[in-house]
Amino acid sequence: MEAVRGLAQGGRITVVLRPNSFSRVRDNFAEYAGVFTTTEHVIVTDIFPGRDTETFGQHARDLVANMAAKGRDVVYVPDRDGRPDRERIFDL
Repeated sequence: MEAVRGLAQGGRITVVLRPNSFSRVRDNFAEYAGVFTTTEHVIVTDIFPGRDTETFGQHARDLVANMAAKGRDVVYVPDRDGRPDRERIFDL
């Protein structure tokens, strides 16, 4: 993210995050909030299941709540037909 901040040359940074696999979200849940400290906005879509057949109780809304509690400007945009809803993302 530091490299992106340098490229932005003082501009605002918006990140669209589609977490990959429920098990990775479970294993790295606490770290997600700290990764985006240099961005102005984070848009989180549904978790891509990858090879996981179980959700392990994880949902993207939980990531959003955790990031928001840490002071991030973050929103959840659900997938539509298995893909992030691009129209809604670009409207934000």
